[in-house]
Amino acid sequence: MKRSSNLITILIACCALSLGASGLPSQASNTNSASLSKSLSAMKGKIAKLDAQVLALKKSQAKASASTSRSLQALTNAMTGIETYAYWPARQLVANVLSTVQDSLAIVECKQGNNYAYGTAFAATSNEPFPASDYQNGVKTVLLTAKHVVAGCDTVTVYPYIAHSLDFTATVLHTDSERDIAAIGIPYAIKTKLSPSTTYPTEGSFLMATGFGGDYAVTTMTPRVAVGNVEAVETDYLVMDATIRSGFSGGPVVDWNGDWLGITTGLEVDDAGAMTPLARVPHTVCLSMYKCKSTDTLMNW
Repeated sequence: MKRSSNLITILIACCALSLGASGLPSQASNTNSASLSKSLSAMKGKIAKLDAQVLALKKSQAKASASTSRSLQALTNAMTGIETYAYWPARQLVANVLSTVQDSLAIVECKQGNNYAYGTAFAATSNEPFPASDYQNGVKTVLLTAKHVVAGCDTVTVYPYIAHSLDFTATVLHTDSERDIAAIGIPYAIKTKLSPSTTYPTEGSFLMATGFGGDYAVTTMTPRVAVGNVEAVETDYLVMDATIRSGFSGGPVVDWNGDWLGITTGLEVDDAGAMTPLARVPHTVCLSMYKCKSTDTLMNW
């Protein structure tokens, strides 16, 4: 019996030792766990710092972007102001020329059956007055225009710009099909008359075409302008690079002084299909319509 009791005691001791080694937490295990916990805590702290740094960087970038945007807007505004200032003299000169020219202008309405077409005419003068025969039947003003503006019309109605609400039936006085120019008369006195330019234009010279192109109501018409240069000077017409539109036909082409250089008549089409506006020069009016003297301004070209 005693031997058996000792054996049991030994077995219990072995089991106790075994449990102490594998089944119960040891001091070393506790130490490792604590170290891991500290490491995780330190890592979380570093992550939190990185998050804060990223957020600060984003805020800094947002401020920089906003500042850059404001700077760009300020630069754009400054450039716009500089451009406006730089081009103001030219714009003002064009406006001044138009104010000189516009009261000589008139819109021409051609009625053909139920169809209507529109062009421009202008009152002009020279050293030699137009023939007295032009002023019969109540005609008080002779205007120049393009022949195709009044060709084939049942009636030609003129609306002087100086008198927006008034319209007058025009009399076709002279036409030149070859040069595409015409003279018409109306029973209304337009006081502002354009003088032909005394300066012979050269290639590159400034010019401004005026007319009533585009959609408009004749009672609220506003003249438009097309600014450009002389591309070439031919015997009786100018080639110009101003961008004209339908309705400009018959209108004056003028210089900086508001003196007329030509009558807008049509387009020249080259071999490539490019279209270039043409303007008949003043002396063609004398050559085709009147017997001007050699001293007449129109013949100085």
